[in-house]
Amino acid sequence: MREADELWGRTYRLAKLTRKNLEDPDKLRRLKDQLLRAGKRKLFACLIYDTPADNNRAERDLRPLVLKRKRSFGSKTVKGAKAMSTVMSVCTTMFRRHPDHYFKALAQV
Repeated sequence: MREADELWGRTYRLAKLTRKNLEDPDKLRRLKDQLLRAGKRKLFACLIYDTPADNNRAERDLRPLVLKRKRSFGSKTVKGAKAMSTVMSVCTTMFRRHPDHYFKALAQV
């Protein structure tokens, strides 16, 4: 949270200092306005909520499933592929959220 506050402070000061500078191109002024409107919660969500800025965790979680699908020659229909991806997504999410009570949490869904 401290990092997000510090970065937002820097961003805010830079955008505010030169926001009304008439020498800035129009596109730059619009960008500064967007930054100020977005705010800290949108711009630095990965720092505030301790969320990784990349999706490597999700990709690593899906890798075994993708390899299994490749070995079994995939799904026979589009509907089957969508159903399998939905089920695996729900199962993986429940396991990540509740590793100790996985089956109980999955039963409640």
